[in-house]
Order: sequence, then C-alpha cells, then structure tokens
Amino acid sequence: MTAKAIRIEPSAPIGEGPKPANDTADERLKTRAQRLGPVSGPDEMRSLRRKLLQTESRLSKLEALLEFEDAVRKCRTFRELVYCIANKPLDLVESRQILIFRARGFRSDKVKLDAVSSLSSVDANAPKVRALEDALGKVLKVAMQREETVVGQPLAFGRHEDSSALAGTLVPLLDDRKLPFAALVFVSANNKVSEAQPIHALVGDVARHAWLKLQPRRRATGSIRLPRYLSAVLAVASIIVMFIPVSLTALAPVEIVARDAQVVAAPIDGIIEEILVEPNSIVSKGKPLFRFVDTTLASNRDIANEKKLVAIARLNTAQQNSFGNGEGKRDLAIAEAELQLALRELAYAESQLAKAVVASSRDGVAVFDRKSDWQGRPIAVGERVLEIADPRSVEAEMFLPVSDAIVLHKDAEVRLFLDSSPLSAIPATVKSASYRAVPHEGKEASYRVVARISGEEDALLRIGTRGTAQVFGETTTLGFFLFRKPLAYIRQWIGW
Repeated sequence: MTAKAIRIEPSAPIGEGPKPANDTADERLKTRAQRLGPVSGPDEMRSLRRKLLQTESRLSKLEALLEFEDAVRKCRTFRELVYCIANKPLDLVESRQILIFRARGFRSDKVKLDAVSSLSSVDANAPKVRALEDALGKVLKVAMQREETVVGQPLAFGRHEDSSALAGTLVPLLDDRKLPFAALVFVSANNKVSEAQPIHALVGDVARHAWLKLQPRRRATGSIRLPRYLSAVLAVASIIVMFIPVSLTALAPVEIVARDAQVVAAPIDGIIEEILVEPNSIVSKGKPLFRFVDTTLASNRDIANEKKLVAIARLNTAQQNSFGNGEGKRDLAIAEAELQLALRELAYAESQLAKAVVASSRDGVAVFDRKSDWQGRPIAVGERVLEIADPRSVEAEMFLPVSDAIVLHKDAEVRLFLDSSPLSAIPATVKSASYRAVPHEGKEASYRVVARISGEEDALLRIGTRGTAQVFGETTTLGFFLFRKPLAYIRQWIGW
C-alpha cells in the first residue's frame, strides 16, 4: 500500500530560533499558549498539549527517519547495509526485532534469514530459523500465484500460546519486475498482530533503494515465464534433437612415431663408454653409433691368442715325437684338438671385441633422448639403446583410455590436432588397435591404437610431435552421445 503523508505542524513561527535543550514540555506549552493568546479553560489547555505532543512525536520520527537514511547512504558494503537495516530503525518503527530475509536464487518462494536485530550472525540450521523461512516462503508463494503485491501485510509465525511464536508486519522489497528479492519483518513489541504503519513502508522504500544500488541485479533470465504451449514445443523439440544420428567419438593423446623403425639393441653385455652420434641426427649405413668399454674384451682376445700359440707349440712337439713312437702319435691327436679349440676361442674373442662398436645398418635418423642417459650405464644383451627411423615414413600412435573406449574398426576415421598446429586437423585412419589395455606412462590403463596418416602429410610431420586425436566410432544418437558417461557412472555406482 502507499504510505500516507505525515502532516507536520511547526512548533514555532518561521524565523524564530531553536528552543533550549533543557526546556520541558510544560514550559514549551506555556510559551506557545502565550503566543496564541489567553486560554479559556483547562479543556483547551489539554487539547493544546495533546497537539503539541503529537507534533513533537512526528518531528522526532522524522528526525530518526532522516538519520536512518543518512546511515544507509554511508554504507559501503552489502553486509554493512544489512546490519544497518536490522538495527538502526528499531526505535523508529517501535519493533522488538527486525528480521531480514533474502530470496534464494531466482525463486521468490525460497527465502533465507540473512540478519536479525542484535545478533551478529544467524545459525542457518536452527529449527526456528528453518520454520521462519518456510512460513515466509509460503506467504510469498501465495502472493505470487494471486499476482498480488504484498506490502505491509500482518504476519504471525506459530501459535499465540507458543513461547517461540512471533507476530509482526511483513514488508517485501520488490525489484523492477515486481518480484520480491528480500523481505523485512517488523516483530511487534507486544507480540501481537497489528496493521502496518506508514513508517514501515518508508523504511522499506529506503532499504529497497539502497539494496538495489549495492547488490548486483539478478539476471532477467531467472524471471522469464514462457507460455505453456511454447514450453511444450521446446520440450518436444529437445526430445527430437536427442535422436539426431551422430558419430560416437573419443579423445586420446597422440604422438607421431616412426613407421617400421629399426631398433638398435645391445649385442653384448657391457658398459657403454660413449655415444658417437647426436640425438635425432642423420646417420648413414655403416656409421658407428656407440661404443662399449672394451678392456675386458681385448684382454680375452689376447689370452685366446696366447692359448693359440701354446697349442701350436704343443702340436709341433707332438709331431716330432710321433715318428716311430706309438705314444707320440696319440699325443699328436690331442695337440691337434687343443689347437682347434684355441682357434675357436680366439675367433669368439675377436667377434666379441668387434661388437664393442655398434654401427648403423641403414640410413635414417638416430632417435633417442640424451647421450648422458646411456654413457657409463651397464646394459644387457638385447636392451634397446636407440632407433634408426626414416623421417619421411611416420604414423600416429594413440593411447585410448579404458573409460573412453569405443568400438573401433579398421580404417575408422581419425583427426589429429597436434600441439604445433592446433587449428588444423590432419586426417588419418585406424591401422591397428591392441587387444589388451596396459598402463600408459604410469596412469590409467589404455589401448594402444596406431593410425595411418592419409595423403602426403606424413612427410611434413616431425617424429615426437604430440597432440590430441579424435577417434570416430559407430553411429549413435545425440542423447546417448551426451549421456554416455553419466549413465556409465550411474551403473557403476548402483551396481546395475
């Protein structure tokens, strides 16, 4: 409702100075009576006294209202404003307490008790607080359904005989769309339901104006009410859209690797003394790649050579003693066997020494990380040291996580988005996929998928380039594509 204007009668003529602060009401009454002339009797005196007291009461309320407006204007934060509204106008509205409720989100029927007079904070989980919030929410909901503007409505919470019951006046704060974003409840001093006073509406207007200035406005989308037929059309359209056929896709990390690369492994047990080429350098066939420490191998070769010389000497002695001597002929056969054994040991030692330097068997690029990772490191036979790859023959290697696994067929479509060129997609097709998932880089188990790069793009890609691959699977509906993961999570959670 619209607040009635308060008529204020001046207590002194214009131009007269202020009254002393220590004047009593009787003295002021006598002074006014003297100005007005003689008073006929006590009845007129009492009437004059009553008018004077009413005028002074209105002036005091006006002064308190102006002080409240000034305090509100000085608030710099929203919390300061709420505290000022809850405590400053108590004497002005003659209320025991002021409760401040705030709407939750865009729903005006869900409110939260934000502040209470004389309290620094409100316990949101207290039973009485929840009861107050539910009761006020129902009142606002009924008002919105009736399309009424609730201003200064008498309000009562709980039964009158209950010690926790509250009674007072409700003043909603409305925004530009006539929707309540907050509400003030002035609790009566005598805990009785009473009609709203004009001062309640004035305090509400001051609080509403300051509140909207300090608090950011709610978005208008929260209050849009679509017609029922339009809501039904949108619902049907959303259901139809969910049946649009789309390709089921998944994302996986990808790396450009060499195709049919030659693995250079350790031919012998030993310690690598030196890597003879730089990482990712071009090598030619027969070029030495790395060298083992050959001290032991050279010693074994020298010992085998000495054993060969000893065997040759024994053979010569046995040949000289074999003429005309049967026992000498028997020693000759043993000496010949020992010489053959020494020669084989020497050949083995020389072959092992020759393996101390490993050379490239083809032209290409030596692919490995750092030389310091291998120098001085003991390795066993068959351990991979580096690869010799053809830089013009590459393919894409992907690791598809188990959580994103989809059904893949040979020659399925793949799009590569490399970190070096994220805006351009490189077409590829699935070449093979592993049957069993294995942990990848110590993380989630993944399936290894190899893709063949289409066209001449493979000749321009650098080995080791990483990025993200989009793998296309079978055709499905848009609804399943959007809710595939949530449905899988729900099934895992409920065990169905």
